[in-house]
Amino acid sequence: MDDHFCARIFATKAFSIEVIIRGLGMFGVEEIGPVALREMASRTVDAGKICYNIKRLSEAGISVGQSVYTQALLKFAQDGRQDLIDSLLSTDQHPDALEDTKLQRKLLRSFIERGDWSEVHRTLAILTVFHRDPAREQWNILVQKLSILRDVPKLCKVLEDMLSRGIPLTEASMSALQAYQLRHRRRGHRPVMQGPGYNDTTLIANIWRSTLASHGDVDPRRWIEIFRRFGMTERFNDVVKISLWLADWYSPENQSVRPKILKSTLQRRNPRPSILLSAFKTIHPRHPLREVFSDAQIRAFVAWGVRRAFITPISDPHGNNRQPHFWAQGLRLCKVLRERGVHVNTRVVRAELRLQLVHLYGSGQSNRAYNRRSVKNNLYSVLQMIEYANDIWTEAAGKPLLDPKELVSGDTSHYGMWWLKKLRWDILQQLDIELGSRPLDESQRNQHGDSEAQEMDHEQPLDYGAGIGDLFAEEDDTGDPHDASKS
Repeated sequence: MDDHFCARIFATKAFSIEVIIRGLGMFGVEEIGPVALREMASRTVDAGKICYNIKRLSEAGISVGQSVYTQALLKFAQDGRQDLIDSLLSTDQHPDALEDTKLQRKLLRSFIERGDWSEVHRTLAILTVFHRDPAREQWNILVQKLSILRDVPKLCKVLEDMLSRGIPLTEASMSALQAYQLRHRRRGHRPVMQGPGYNDTTLIANIWRSTLASHGDVDPRRWIEIFRRFGMTERFNDVVKISLWLADWYSPENQSVRPKILKSTLQRRNPRPSILLSAFKTIHPRHPLREVFSDAQIRAFVAWGVRRAFITPISDPHGNNRQPHFWAQGLRLCKVLRERGVHVNTRVVRAELRLQLVHLYGSGQSNRAYNRRSVKNNLYSVLQMIEYANDIWTEAAGKPLLDPKELVSGDTSHYGMWWLKKLRWDILQQLDIELGSRPLDESQRNQHGDSEAQEMDHEQPLDYGAGIGDLFAEEDDTGDPHDASKS
């Protein structure tokens, strides 16, 4: 029989539901649709009676089908959710409309915007009726919609409730948070200045940390964008704080929380691998520490430290007090990370230090404002910088980073001529005097210096570190280890 014809029969109050069910069975009806079921449920309303009548239909050989409306009503009744039953029976939506997931998501956004939470709860329940963990999915869908709407107060309240209930964020929720809560940032550029009125990068960093601390899982590569935003806006203190926290969190020595995390991860049906991969040695490319602190990220730390130190001119440039080496903050961070078990390659640090010295003392003029600013505000000699860097790295690795003599002597095919082609002639002459070495011949300068001098920073700006391979990630944002100052 037609679903609407059966619905009219159930709507006829002259017959009891028992009589109607027996009659349908006698006529050989094998299934009733959602419209007929809605009419039947409207006559009883009570959750227990709805379950009883559905059972009587089954005993009579009549199925209620697998539609979203039917399964939602059955689940609400079995769970005793009278509030959801009342909402479902009173809605003006046709049962077939519940089959349209895209429509339901649009309606959900509308309900949230106008604060109709009864409709919100019903729609969330309908969207997750076939989900194996509907409670978790409902919370995460709500996070995604609030992220899109940028309703931060409600979003924070929902996240706090999820944390207290032990409900983890899904990958889709984390991607939505990253895409809609962080200010827009073009690849190779700092975030736009027009902010949302709150510290967006700190908010997301705190959410990631809370997720990890509550035994959730965050793809280690998600931290790369946090580093970029802090580094590009000269918030190097925040870079240091997050770096040290992550180094301790993923450290093999962090035994106090690791068993709990591994246990909760292994109990999941499809556990994410990042926590399991922490069992690898820290030098393994898939260990979380290596994914967070890649070679490109280490180079970026060194570059950001130099850039931040020369934002403003050094105070008291003619004073007798020795100026602190703020430019070495990135080097000091690399040293501390190395001491905490992070794999930091000396060759990578050396390469970036050389590049920064070229930016500061090079023969060309940078077309990037921050490099020109650094040159203008830098009062250190190249020898002072190399010696201070060597002092830091000798403590960390037992050997210096650079031999200052390589700038003016040594194997010219590998060292001396490389620097000669890059550094200003007056810098090299000053270095000759400080080192007491044989002055370079002017012909060498003419042959190898001027002919090779060229303007720096001709390449396109690059971001450093591997990007997140999800829907909301920036395309082709895979990084390049050649110049961290451009990231």
